[in-house]
Order: sequence, then C-alpha cells, then structure tokens
Amino acid sequence: MSKWGIHFLSATVMMSAIAGPALAATNVSLIGGILDSCILTLSTPGRLVADDSGMNMTSTAPLGAAAVLAVVATGGRPTVEFTAPTMSLSPGAYAGSPMVAVGYTSLGGANQTMTSGESSYRSNLLLDIVTIDGTITDANGFVAGDYAVSSVATCSQ
Repeated sequence: MSKWGIHFLSATVMMSAIAGPALAATNVSLIGGILDSCILTLSTPGRLVADDSGMNMTSTAPLGAAAVLAVVATGGRPTVEFTAPTMSLSPGAYAGSPMVAVGYTSLGGANQTMTSGESSYRSNLLLDIVTIDGTITDANGFVAGDYAVSSVATCSQ
C-alpha cells in the first residue's frame, strides 16, 4: 500500500472513532384534551327609562343602558339561547297590558332585532360579548314605580 493510502485509511478510522455510534430517533408526542364548557356572566345589568312618549320603558332611550353578557366557552362554538322575555317587576298599582321585548348584538355575530319570543344564536367566537336591550310598551302608559324585563340566557355546545 502506498504512503498516501495508509494516511487515508488512518484518517478514515480516526473520523469514525470521533463521530461515535449512530444517533437514535424517537417520536415526541404532545397530548391534550378539551372539555366542552360555557360560562355566562352578566357584567352589566341594563337600565330601563321612560321615553318621551311615556308609552315605552326602554334601555335605548337617553339615560337607559343595555345589559352586557360575557360568554366564555371551551371546546366548540357556543349556542346562546334566550327565553321569551317577561315583565318580572312592576308596581302593584300597574294594571296595564304590556308588550315586552329584547334584542341583542354580539362580537360573535349575533344580530337579533327586538322580539317578544325565544331566540338564539351560534357565536363565531369562544369569548363573546353580548349587548342586550329591552323594552316594555303599553299604549296606556305606566304608573310610578319600578319595572323590569327578564329573559333567561343559557349556553350549550
């Protein structure tokens, strides 16, 4: 063997010794789970005030305020349902025939005009903010005292 061949063979053996054994490979897995969950929080109660006609108590009149509902969900996109609204508080002397309605919008795509019936929407977001307005209408007007509109909100997935 020539002098160059011996040096080449020595260098090859030395490089193999430096590199060491072949490296092993393994699969790395990251595993997790999500439970369906939905939490509703009324962060701001609404406020009804009489409008200029005296025939409407509404959250949309000046000095009125919409209610604000936070929806926090995990898992799938939540469906938020509202029962038909009712007049849940009125003065004892009130003997009217009110029409009660709620309407709402949300960051997650809800856009419900005022309705006296049940309603629902499916949010496009897992964290949604719903702005809810309410109104009581009575062609005969109202007597002095406190009034309230109520609707039960539920969340499902």
